[in-house]
Amino acid sequence: MIRVAAVLGFVVFLVGAVLTWLLLPQPFGRAFSFSLVLTIFGLVTVLVTLGVGMLRARPAWLRIVAIGPLLLAALVMAVVAVVTVDHRCLFFRGLPPKPTAAEWQADLDYLAEQMRVVHPALSSLVPRERFDSVVAAVRADIPALSDEQILMELFRVIALPNDAHTYPFVFYPVYDLHLFPIQAYWFDDGLYVVRAGREYAEAVGSRVVAVAGVPIEQLYRDFAPYLSAENEFGRLDRWSGLPMAEWLEARGLATDGRALVELERAGGARYDRLVRAVPLAPFGYWSSVRQVERATSPAVSNDRREAYWFEYDRTTGALYFQFNHALDEWNGVTLVSVLDGIDSLLAAQPCDRFVLDLRNSVGGNLGPARDVADFIAGDERIDRRGRLFVLIGRRTFSAGVSTASMLRYSSSAVFLGEPTGQGPVYFAGPRLVTLPHSRLPVAISTRLSVATVFDNPPDRIEPDVWVRYTHDDFVRGIDPVRDAALQYQEQPVAGVEVPTSSLAGYVGRYRWDLHRAVEVTQDGERLHLAVDDFMPGSTARLRTRLYPISATTFATAVSGVRVSFAVGPHGASSVTVAWDSGSREAPRLNPEYRFPLEMLRDGAIDAAVAAVSADSAYYRGVPGLEATLNGAGYRMLRDGRTGDAVAVFRLNAKLFPRSSNTYDSLGEGYMEHGDTALAVAYYRRSLELDPENDNARRMLRRMGVPE
Repeated sequence: MIRVAAVLGFVVFLVGAVLTWLLLPQPFGRAFSFSLVLTIFGLVTVLVTLGVGMLRARPAWLRIVAIGPLLLAALVMAVVAVVTVDHRCLFFRGLPPKPTAAEWQADLDYLAEQMRVVHPALSSLVPRERFDSVVAAVRADIPALSDEQILMELFRVIALPNDAHTYPFVFYPVYDLHLFPIQAYWFDDGLYVVRAGREYAEAVGSRVVAVAGVPIEQLYRDFAPYLSAENEFGRLDRWSGLPMAEWLEARGLATDGRALVELERAGGARYDRLVRAVPLAPFGYWSSVRQVERATSPAVSNDRREAYWFEYDRTTGALYFQFNHALDEWNGVTLVSVLDGIDSLLAAQPCDRFVLDLRNSVGGNLGPARDVADFIAGDERIDRRGRLFVLIGRRTFSAGVSTASMLRYSSSAVFLGEPTGQGPVYFAGPRLVTLPHSRLPVAISTRLSVATVFDNPPDRIEPDVWVRYTHDDFVRGIDPVRDAALQYQEQPVAGVEVPTSSLAGYVGRYRWDLHRAVEVTQDGERLHLAVDDFMPGSTARLRTRLYPISATTFATAVSGVRVSFAVGPHGASSVTVAWDSGSREAPRLNPEYRFPLEMLRDGAIDAAVAAVSADSAYYRGVPGLEATLNGAGYRMLRDGRTGDAVAVFRLNAKLFPRSSNTYDSLGEGYMEHGDTALAVAYYRRSLELDPENDNARRMLRRMGVPE
């Protein structure tokens, strides 16, 4: 009997496992639930019958071993029971918190305070009075709201700065949220369903008209304040098709996780469909984790498939490079190997067009982003107007935007598509903050990322060529953005000839501001202009060739940027760079002049520290300077120059006294310099600013002192 039960259990398990694997691409619906039940029932049956059979065996050791499968069966059933009750129990290691109204208010106060303390520029993004008034209004409303309504209001507070890196960290399975298994994309001709759960398969291809009688356009406007995004295209990207069920229920537009959605078929006929929401975890797997095949449709998120890949079309001579994640390595494939492969191909094959697709470049690290930009910019095999193309869109985000911006301001690329979801200046480096009572994690930006030298940059990168993308394009499998790059014809720029001797009068260095130089160089009959901030790995750049359109005025390879020189008796006295929203005049410098960060780079430490200290108020506002000084100090430590390292670390702590990391580094500098007392003092100061700094604790223990 036991053997029969074991065999039947194994068959049930096998059938259930196969069905689960086949249905896993859409992990919801009755069929998937049934397959999962079969799998679990079959597995438990096999484990229990195996354990019982061992218990009945004569050898004592088998009876002892029988404990294993029986305990495993009990563990499986316990996990199933916990997940059935509330999957969050696994994360909380117990029942999820159920905050009282007073505790929700305390969480709100804590959230508001952490946003003020952690975010580097909250008041510049949202006026303090407005932020405080919204927080006060939500606090007053909490006693009359349900938990779901309170959660939605917390989302609205988090979204107030319109900072896409400050958001509810829903990637942890602690938010009991529900989304509708319908993914829709806002094409130029409307919001259309592009993917749906198997129960709603007939909705694919339909246009979304309304939810519970509210027109979808109005619903989008109402939901926008709850989305952390920096521009309209960023919001479109974070709009997955329908708002979460909790938000709709708070508005009285859904009941028990069901919402009535009005749809319109291709022929114009409208129909209603009652859609049931699914938990966030399976929805996230379906929409964001499960890999998809290579595709270039803007409506398909390709970033889940591969971080980067390229292909070469011998017919058109076009090389297509899709860069989805700014990472050094992805599934065993390194970015270096991919770039080496492209380099080898360029050496062996003519490349008439180089197309870099950043439409799914959703983030990563700035290092790999710089690597890609540096690989492309300045390579004359590809970096020519009409030969190099960059595709951008609403999903171009974070490090992807930095990649686009670096190429915008340092290459001859033509940009096509739609605007990016962020601008070249954005806040990033999110730190997770856990609310004390609900224990919900929230990501808050900690630093400014800058990928442009221009003042007052826009909140997006605009394409040179806007390309419409319709639902019909999607249905027909057409990628009009990629096609536009392959069909683009550059229009010649009318110019004038300027004598080489006259060009030589423009060559030299000019002051952009206190820490950046404009350098104009000459290569035969060509002039080049670059802005250098002397910070290793900087993403704030401008490098371009100058094209004369008059004796003193030049066009550039950067869209909307022009350069003009004021000429004196001994050549140019200044250079003016004008862009879409402003201009800056940079006076010529004495050839012997050196900038403070230039002196730091060249090893003149004392002079550099003194010059920066003299203008400390200015240098506190230089993005990336803290990391630059920190890196310089550690390079000196590695070289055994502990005195110089301490001087640089001290300067960094003086400029950024609220940074735990600057004091941590200063403590290490003094420790290496042999001054234990000061090392202890600064490690303790670092811990005061960041109690979670485990490195400071380890260093204090290493020196044999209490925290």
